[in-house]
Amino acid sequence: MITTRGLAHVGIRVHDWERSLRFYALLGFTRTAGPLGPEHVVILDHPSGLELNLVCNSPIEREPNILMDVPPLCQGSCRTTLAA
Repeated sequence: MITTRGLAHVGIRVHDWERSLRFYALLGFTRTAGPLGPEHVVILDHPSGLELNLVCNSPIEREPNILMDVPPLCQGSCRTTLAA
């Protein structure tokens, strides 16, 4: 068994980083950088030491999210073609 002592970094895919920033501020996170790069990553830090990255490459709110709503679930660099 591997012992886990905590988390250092979590990435979350979002479509509205400003709205997400307001939500995570309620949980104690503060923005330390971003949006950066082609996917507009916003970096948040928490007093506990956890870093949260908001990866702003999700489709608009009412479109399916390929990582959650469309089989097969497609993580990382997986590519798939969706039927219309």
